Amino acid sequence: MSDQARRPVRRVVRRISPEVFERIVKPRLQRLDPARMEAVRCVMVDGMRWVEAAAMPGVALSALSKAVAKGWRAVDESTGAAPDASSPSASVQVDTRHGLPPGWVSLHLVVPESVLPGVRALVDEAAETMQREHARRLAALKGGQRDDHE
Repeated sequence: MSDQARRPVRRVVRRISPEVFERIVKPRLQRLDPARMEAVRCVMVDGMRWVEAAAMPGVALSALSKAVAKGWRAVDESTGAAPDASSPSASVQVDTRHGLPPGWVSLHLVVPESVLPGVRALVDEAAETMQREHARRLAALKGGQRDDHE
């Protein structure tokens, strides 16, 4: 397996500088305990994967998700990127995960609900295509085995 195939895929859609985190996000999240604050910083500044940050002691993925969302709202409000807290930014985070079949990734999306049917249709179509390809390859292998034994 190549180095690239073993390396986790990390596509961070947004990052902020440590200074922006200290000036804008930290005051908004001042009630967070230090462990959660560090996890939020790791996601927003360092681009750490959510799953890795949530693996820190004392940090739950659901709590991290809420805190990061609140942090991004604070950033958006300060830059005028979002008119209000009800208009979050869309984001995509893609990771490889142990136990997934080759060619599959774990995907975390923050998108408007209206795009969900289209996303599901794309995923279903891709899964069906991969299953057909797998069945075709398996049939070709079985056909080749019969030729060897005849």
